Amino acid sequence: MRTGIAIVSFVLSIIAFLYGVVTEHRQSRAKGPVAIVPTLPWAVAGAVFIVLGLFWLPTKIPWWVCILAFFGSAVTFGYIISSATQGRKTRK
Repeated sequence: MRTGIAIVSFVLSIIAFLYGVVTEHRQSRAKGPVAIVPTLPWAVAGAVFIVLGLFWLPTKIPWWVCILAFFGSAVTFGYIISSATQGRKTRK
C-alpha cells in the first residue's frame, strides 16, 4: 500500500510539472489578448509531491534527503518551466 501511494505521488509530481511547462509554453506563444496564468507554483507543487513520494516509500530515507529533494526539484522544475518561454522570436 505504501509503495502505491509513493508511485501515485511521483506520477502527480510529473503531471504538475508537465502542466506548468505546457501552460507556460502555450501562453507565451499565444497572440492577442491572453489571460496570463502563473505557472511557477506548479514547480512547487511538483516538488511537494516528490517529497510526499519519498515519505511514503517503504524504505527508510534520511530526513535531509527530503529537504534536498524539495529544494533541488523546485529549482530544477522552476528553471525548466520558466525556460519554456525562451526561443520566442519577437516581431517588429
